[in-house]
Amino acid sequence: MIARIAEKISYDYFNASTDFIFKGFSFNNCLHKKVSIDSNGQVKNCPSFNQSFGHYNKIKLEEIINEVEFLQPQSITKQDIEECKVCEYRLVCSVCWAYLKDDSNMISKPKKCKYDPYTGVWN
Repeated sequence: MIARIAEKISYDYFNASTDFIFKGFSFNNCLHKKVSIDSNGQVKNCPSFNQSFGHYNKIKLEEIINEVEFLQPQSITKQDIEECKVCEYRLVCSVCWAYLKDDSNMISKPKKCKYDPYTGVWN
């Protein structure tokens, strides 16, 4: 399912559960309180992220999950993204944060989002 969500952002992947919506006010819905260990044993915020915090056999998970650098992406909300904060779908959107229009900017618009909230048009 995660791979399918990462492919594109559309109505098909909207989540209107109260838990999802309320969590989205304060945290990143996708990354909050989550840890990923990829097939090579690398600890990451998300399996699709390039950044690794080390191999799970060589680090202490409890130390990694409390590092500011690990926690920072979890606190980015859609209110922090210029285009997302004006989008009428921001509270129900299952945006993928692994693919951004500007990879060097964690608050740039998600690359897979084809919606323009200023015009109301899906491209």
